[in-house]
Amino acid sequence: MFKKFFITSSKRDRIIPISLTQYNPLVFYDGDCLLCSNSIQFLLKKDKRKKLHYAPQQGETFKQFAIDKTIDAESSVILLKDGAVYTKSAAALAIVRELPYPWKLLYAFIVIPEFVRNAFYDLIARNRKKWFGETDSCYLGGKAYADQFLD
Repeated sequence: MFKKFFITSSKRDRIIPISLTQYNPLVFYDGDCLLCSNSIQFLLKKDKRKKLHYAPQQGETFKQFAIDKTIDAESSVILLKDGAVYTKSAAALAIVRELPYPWKLLYAFIVIPEFVRNAFYDLIARNRKKWFGETDSCYLGGKAYADQFLD
């Protein structure tokens, strides 16, 4: 009950295309952003059980998902998990919760009020390409991780 209380305010109810439900949980990331691509590489190394699946926001899978424009994809990582959509800091925390110990301990930051977490998240999101750079090609994991990438 405690966990659900904190994450509910960050969940958005929405219809998920049935073709995406088999990839649970699914992380949509900005494939042009170097910080985002490096974060995906980090997740791939730490997610030994291969629980997470990935798709760049520039790909066909995201176009299928993004039926409406209620989510500002340019400024947020997006997580689809169990029929719910998580964005910004809620998505980042829900993602680390999927990782093994000790990384899942970062989920403790969920106790920080969402408006504070998202203010910090938005600051990084606004400046990520300026601070960390951009990439010309989208990171898709290579052969070792092909089963975790949708595009």
